[in-house]
Amino acid sequence: MTEAHTDTGTVLPPDSAALIAADDGLNLFMPKRGEGEQMSRLEILLAAVLVRSRDPEWVGEMVDYFEKLPRS
Repeated sequence: MTEAHTDTGTVLPPDSAALIAADDGLNLFMPKRGEGEQMSRLEILLAAVLVRSRDPEWVGEMVDYFEKLPRS
């Protein structure tokens, strides 16, 4: 398992992508790609969530969905 935290903050493993929720909104971090290199399917999913997060109705639907899930 990769150590996720250091003295200077959180570190992503090499070639990883992350969608980060912060006080100022969502931030998408992507690995560097060579020219013509394609995004992975999961990276595309993260980008799609970022784009959809600008739609207040979709965000409300997603929040409602998770609030209704049973908690364990």
